[in-house]
Amino acid sequence: MDFIQSWLISAGVPHAEALTLALGFIFLLIACYVSHVISRRILLVWIHSIAQASKASWDDVLLEQKTFDRLAHLAPAIVLQLCAPIFFPNSPDIVSFLSRINDFYIIWVVVAVVFSILNAVGQLYLLSPKAAKEFPIKVIIQVFQIVAVFVGAIFGLAILLNESPLVLLSGLGAITAVLLIIFRDALLGFTAGIQIATNRLVAVGDWIAMPKYDADGTVTEIALTTVRVQNWDNTFTIIPTYALISDSFKNWRSVFEMGARRIKRSINIDIHSVKFLDDSAIERFSKIKYIAEYIEQRRAEAIHESGTGLVDERRITNLGAFRAYVFNYIKNHPKIHKAMTFNVRHLQPTENGIPIEIWAFTTETPFVNYENVQAEIFNHIIAIVPEFELRIFQRPTGYDMRQMYVPNGESVAALPPTSNTN
Repeated sequence: MDFIQSWLISAGVPHAEALTLALGFIFLLIACYVSHVISRRILLVWIHSIAQASKASWDDVLLEQKTFDRLAHLAPAIVLQLCAPIFFPNSPDIVSFLSRINDFYIIWVVVAVVFSILNAVGQLYLLSPKAAKEFPIKVIIQVFQIVAVFVGAIFGLAILLNESPLVLLSGLGAITAVLLIIFRDALLGFTAGIQIATNRLVAVGDWIAMPKYDADGTVTEIALTTVRVQNWDNTFTIIPTYALISDSFKNWRSVFEMGARRIKRSINIDIHSVKFLDDSAIERFSKIKYIAEYIEQRRAEAIHESGTGLVDERRITNLGAFRAYVFNYIKNHPKIHKAMTFNVRHLQPTENGIPIEIWAFTTETPFVNYENVQAEIFNHIIAIVPEFELRIFQRPTGYDMRQMYVPNGESVAALPPTSNTN
C-alpha cells in the first residue's frame, strides 16, 4: 500500500492518500469475499459430504442445527483481522476501529455457534433411550444459552466502549434488582427444572392433569419458563414451569409403568327391590358357577334358633347374591389385574338408592382399550341385575310418566304404543 500511495503521488494523482485508503477498503472487501466463497462453496460443501457419508449421528445433528454454516462466518472475520494492518499500514486508527468492529462480530458468531451446539446436544439427548428423557435437558440448555448471551453482551459492550469487561461487571451490582425482575421467570424455571429432574416429578411423554390450567394430556416439551401439554382434544396448554412445583397436578406415569389402571365406578340399586331369597331362587342361583360356592357357604352358616322368623334367620338377600356374583365375575375376568386390589362394596345409601361400587385394576392401560374393558364389564353387570330381581335406580323419564297414565281404567299392557305424531 505504501508503494501504491507513492506511485499515485509520483503520478500526480490528486488526493492520493484518500484514494489509497479507498483502495485499501476495496482490497480488504475482496479478500473477505474470497474467504467467504472459499469457506461456503468449498470447505462447507466438503464438510457436508463427509458428514453425510459418516454413519455417526452427531455430525448429522450438527448439520441440521447449522453449526458448520455458522462457523463459516468466522472466515471473513479472520481475514479482516489479519489483513487490516497490511492494507492500512499508516492508519492505526482505522485498523483499531476495524478490529473492534470485527471483534464484536466474532463474539456474536461464537455465541451463535454455541447456541447451535447446545441445540445439537439437546437433540442428541432426545435420541437417547427413553429412560434418559426424564431429565428436562432443555431447561439446562436454555440456561446456558442465556449465560452465553449475557457474556456476549458484556464482552461486546466492553469492546465497543473500549473498556475492560471487569469494569462493566463491577457496575452490575446497582442493577441487580432490575435483572432479577427481568429474569424472574427464567430463574424460577431453572430452579423448578432442577427439582423436577431430581425428584422425577414429570418427564416428556408423561400424561398429566392440572385442572387449574385446564391441562389434561401428554407433556411434549419442558422448557426453561414453560411446559407444553398436548391435551386429548389436540389443543395445547402452556403451563409455567415453576407451577409444577408450586401447584398440584396428577401424573399418570405410574399407571403405565405398573401396567394397571384402576376401574372405580358404581351403579345405584333401587332400595325397594332388595329382599330375601326364597327357596326356589336359592336353588336357581346355586346352579350359577360364580355364586354357587357363596350359596353353599351361606347355607352352611345358617343359624336356626327357636322361634324362627324372618328376623332370626341369616337369610340370603338378592343384593348379597348379586354382590357375590359381581365379585367373582371381576375376579375371573381375563383383563383384570389379579395381583392388585379388587373389591365390590356397598356405599352409604342415598336418595338415589344403594351404590354398589366396583373397585379393580385392569391390565389394559391405553385409553381406548381401558374404556372398552370397563364398558364390557358394566354392560354385563347392568344386564345381569334383573336376574337377581333387583332394579337399577333411575330418575323418572317422560316414558315413565306416559306408562303411569292409564285412561278409562285400562291396564298399561292394553294401551296402544305411543306415537310420535301429534
